[in-house]
Amino acid sequence: WPVMARYIIAPVFSVWQTFVNPTLAALGNYFILRAIAASMWHGPGHPANTWLVVMVTLLAATPLYMFLSAILGWDDAEMREFKDAIDLVPPPFHIFARMMYAVVNIGTSISPLHNRFAAKLDVDASREAALLTAAKVEMH
Repeated sequence: WPVMARYIIAPVFSVWQTFVNPTLAALGNYFILRAIAASMWHGPGHPANTWLVVMVTLLAATPLYMFLSAILGWDDAEMREFKDAIDLVPPPFHIFARMMYAVVNIGTSISPLHNRFAAKLDVDASREAALLTAAKVEMH
């Protein structure tokens, strides 16, 4: 962070989007997955049950976290930035990124906190990034 702030750009922090939203989403994720795992667990000696609990919690953790984070308030600028970032994800992982965008889009569409806590995106940096993106050339 110090090197980036000195030579590139100083990071901009939004208290809600940087600290509160991720903390609340992580706590919600933990307690929901813990309840699911506890309801599925039948004790030691059940290898199929152990496998099922591990797989369900591993596969459900990221989409659940992203949904809870979206319910806790994303704004339109963050959604645009997330959608633009998906183009940077290489195949086959872009499928996972698109799925996460869909989950966040659903959560944001039903969130009463949508656009309530706007991210502090640097307008000049966003403008410069759009200019550089428009000017990029095909590399061979």
